[in-house]
Order: sequence, then structure tokens, then C-alpha cells
Amino acid sequence: MQKRAIIIHGWGASPEDHWFPWLAAELTARGYAVSVPAMPDTDHPDRDAWVSAISAAVGTPDENAVLIGHSIGTVAILRYLESFQPGTRTHGAVLVAGFLEADESELATFF
Repeated sequence: MQKRAIIIHGWGASPEDHWFPWLAAELTARGYAVSVPAMPDTDHPDRDAWVSAISAAVGTPDENAVLIGHSIGTVAILRYLESFQPGTRTHGAVLVAGFLEADESELATFF
């Protein structure tokens, strides 16, 4: 089965921002099937909506899938992984520039 990478952007971002297109191209060149989904309502992120969007992007989780998150995407990935039934696995997760605490009251509900 082909290796897969799912890149989750952060708050106020899009799949075309930052280093996401570069990483997608690099991973594709290395044989990964890459997905960089546009997350819903990035200016007012909702935890359940983001977890649902990650679940849809991943499909059936398996040991060939690696999740890569940036900013609030890191928290969303952790919340997604929290929803797994015992025995469900992915290859791993790479979390880039996550948060130590929630400063904004709107953001606090995401945690």
C-alpha cells in the first residue's frame, strides 16, 4: 500500500500558504500520496469541524498514513487521534509550531 501524508494547516491559513506546497511536492517526489485539505472556517476554527475534516481527509487510518500539522493544526491532529478506537494506528504525526496555552477565549474552546 502507498505511503500517505496528510498536511493540516493552521489558523487563518490555507493549503497554499507557508511551506505546505513545498513539503507536498517533496513528499510526492518521494512516493507519498499527499493531501493538504482546506480546513473549515479558519478564522473561527471549531474543534469538531476540524476533527471531522481530518477524518474525511484521512479516510480509513492505517500504518501508511502520517499526519503533519502546523499551528492549530497540531491540536486538531491530537484531537483526531484522541478519537481512535483501541488498536487503530497511523504511521505517526509530525507537529510543527504548536501551542503551549490558549490566549484567546475563542481558541480556548478548541483545546
